[in-house]
Amino acid sequence: MSASLGAALHDLESVREEHGVEGPGAIHPQAYRQARAFLASLLPLAPHPDISVDEEGEPAFEWDFGQNRWLVASISANGRISYSAGNGLERQRGSTYFVGSVPPTIASVLAELQRD
Repeated sequence: MSASLGAALHDLESVREEHGVEGPGAIHPQAYRQARAFLASLLPLAPHPDISVDEEGEPAFEWDFGQNRWLVASISANGRISYSAGNGLERQRGSTYFVGSVPPTIASVLAELQRD
């Protein structure tokens, strides 16, 4: 396990502990498992994201690449990834599904945002 993946998984666990596993704002156990797998497949492609919980109780990931380039994505218990991204004046948003590997849409957005 890479240091970055270990740190990201630790941050995800800390967020889960902060929000609990029951009640309002809690992360659904299956969403937590999806988030762990998503991070493991994602981190070879992107730096460690900031991790939080969105208003629906889904783990959320945020990358800020500077110069108005960013991506925010959350993952549900069934693997649905909702995302929005900004690249200068351009904005993109949508949803896709995580099925064991980073969806091509997310990989493409991350690659574009990391270009100099």
